[in-house]
Amino acid sequence: MSLLQGYRVLECGLIMQGPLTATALADLGADVIKVESTDSPDPIRGNEQFWGIDMRLRSELGEVNICFESVNRGKRGMTLNLKSERGRALLYALVKQCDVFIQNWSPRVSTQLGFDYESVRAHNPRIVYLESTGFGTSGPYSGAPGMDPVGAGFSGLMYLPSAEAKEPQYPIGGFGDNSGALMGVAAILAALLARERTGEGQHLEVSQIGALFWLESLPVIGATATGNVMARVPRERERNPLFNIYRCADERWIVLGEWQPERKLADFYMALGRSDLWTDARFNSFRGILENHVELIAVLDRVFAGRPSGEWIAALSERSILVGPVNTVLEATREPQMLANGYLQEYDHPGYGPIRAAALPIKCGGTPLPIAGAAPSWGQHTEEVLMELLGLEWEDLTALRDAGVI
Repeated sequence: MSLLQGYRVLECGLIMQGPLTATALADLGADVIKVESTDSPDPIRGNEQFWGIDMRLRSELGEVNICFESVNRGKRGMTLNLKSERGRALLYALVKQCDVFIQNWSPRVSTQLGFDYESVRAHNPRIVYLESTGFGTSGPYSGAPGMDPVGAGFSGLMYLPSAEAKEPQYPIGGFGDNSGALMGVAAILAALLARERTGEGQHLEVSQIGALFWLESLPVIGATATGNVMARVPRERERNPLFNIYRCADERWIVLGEWQPERKLADFYMALGRSDLWTDARFNSFRGILENHVELIAVLDRVFAGRPSGEWIAALSERSILVGPVNTVLEATREPQMLANGYLQEYDHPGYGPIRAAALPIKCGGTPLPIAGAAPSWGQHTEEVLMELLGLEWEDLTALRDAGVI
C-alpha cells in the first residue's frame, strides 16, 4: 500500500540530509521529483570512496554509485538552470503542482535564487516547505553550511562513545544526516495532516545539530542536571554485568540486555551451568553484583570463553535472558530476522541489476513497505516531468535545451 499516493514532492537537495528526507517520502508512496543544476550534478554522485568502501558498483549492465543510490532511490530526476529567469519560472510552475518543497541550501542561497519560503508560498499557499539545515536558522551559526562530521562534533556526539578515549570519535558516517532526515519526514507528515484541517501550508525548519541533540536527550538532561558528561565506561567496569558484552569461544561477541538483573540472576547462573554463583554472597543480589561487578565480569569472561556464541544465545534464550549477537553490518544483512520483516529488500536497477538495501522499517497491514525503485540518472526525467505536469511539447523542450535552461 502506498500511504502517500497522490502527494507530490519537489526536492532541491544536495548531499544527504535533504535528499534522504525525500527518499523516505518516496518509499512511503509520494511522487518525488529531484531537481539538479544543469551546471553540475548533486556532488554526492561523485563520491567514490567512503570509509574504505568503493562506492562505484560495476556489472555487465553498467555502473552505479551506491552512495547516491542509497540517498536518492525512488525519485524522478530532472535538471533546471535556476540562474536563468526561465528556469526559475519553470520551477515556480512545478511548485504549483506539488504538495511539498524540500531544500537544504543556505538561507543566503535560497534567497538569492528566489526560493525562500515566502517566494515559494506566493506561488502555492498550500505548500509544505521544509528548510533542512546544518545549524538551524537562528543564532551565530545560522548561515554556516552543515556536514555530518561537523554536526557530530558540534552536538557532543563525538565524546559520547567512551569517557576514556584519548580523542573524540566520529561514530558512524551519515548518522547526523539520517537523523535530520527523519526529523524532516516527521515534520512534513505532521504539516500535511494539519493542512487537511486548515487548508494552509507550513514553513518547517529542521537542523542536523537539533536532530542529534534530540537523539542525545538522556545525555543532555544528564549534563544540564548534574554538570557531568555521560559517557560509556570500559566493559570490564560496567556496573551491571548483565548489561554488557562478552567474547565467546568462536571469537564472536554476544550482548546481554537485562535492565533489572536481580529478577533473572538465578536463571542466568543456571543457564551458564554455574549454580555456584547463586550461592556466592557477592553475586546473588543486585547490590552484590553492583559492588562486585569487576570480579563478576572477570568470572563471566572465563565462562563465556568456553562455548561458541550460538550455543550461549540458545542456552540463555531458553531461560528468557535477553541476549543477542553482536553483528557487523555485513552479518546483520544476513540475519533471517532482517529478511523476514522486510528490513532488507532487493530492487532492480535498470543500469546495474539487483541491489539490496535497507528499507523503511514500517509495515502497513502486515506488509512491509517496498523500496520505491532506483535512483535517477542526471536529468533522466526532465522531459517527462515538464510534459506531464506543465504540458510542454517537444519543440518547447528543444528550445529550452538550446537555451541552456534544461
